[in-house]
Amino acid sequence: MKAFAIGPLVLPYTWFTGMAALVLGLQVGQRVARRAGARDVAPHLFHVLLAGLLGARIAFVLRFWPAYLQSPWSIPDIRDGGWAPLAGVIVALGYALWLDRGIAGLRKPIVAGALAASCVGALGAGVVAALPSARGAALPDIRLPALAGGSVSLADFRGKPVVVNVWATWCPPCVRELPALVRAQAEHPEVRFVFVAQESAAQRVRAFLLSQHLAPRNVLLDADGAVAARFRSRALPTTLFFDARGRLAAARMGALSAATLAQRLERISGDAR
Repeated sequence: MKAFAIGPLVLPYTWFTGMAALVLGLQVGQRVARRAGARDVAPHLFHVLLAGLLGARIAFVLRFWPAYLQSPWSIPDIRDGGWAPLAGVIVALGYALWLDRGIAGLRKPIVAGALAASCVGALGAGVVAALPSARGAALPDIRLPALAGGSVSLADFRGKPVVVNVWATWCPPCVRELPALVRAQAEHPEVRFVFVAQESAAQRVRAFLLSQHLAPRNVLLDADGAVAARFRSRALPTTLFFDARGRLAAARMGALSAATLAQRLERISGDAR
């Protein structure tokens, strides 16, 4: 998993490369402005960045509006990772051009800062993409006890797109996202959902699900954390998205919202067609 976990906080590596791009972009923009004898442009560059982030978030929310309607309080919760990068770039560029018309001397610093940030961001994204990844890995033949009785191998679920959610009853983010996953299981019969609980006591899991008024199918018990270890997950929840061939297409370490879940379901359902 290409993410860094600090207790309950999960930060993807791209977050660090993005912060580096932001800092360098601001520094370059400031230096160009200083050499040209222009005014302090740091606040304007920062506003351009904020405009881009806001545009990226709003575009994503609009794209998956029906999902956000189910839980509107999750709209400002950017921890779900819901962004539309292209829309963000367009909004940031448009705002920068608008600023240039109203404030003299901003074009060169803003262009220089944006180019520097873009180069560092692209380089960082390339480095992260080159890191070892489980992408393309097959659904493992890991046999686990089933809450309903008996045992099941994850490999048995191949043939349709599969979502494997690794969770625990004692994990608050897991508890928050679980209703959306259970609802999606009912709404998407073309996708197989598997809930791998990091628990050893079946009765505790049953009692928890009953208390939450949830009745998911395909609940497995993984007290030893075999699935998390296989995919190098260091935090809960972790959700793995496999295509119909049983190959890992995407992964998310950290909580999903109904919208970011819908986005990933579109991806693996599209691969199945």
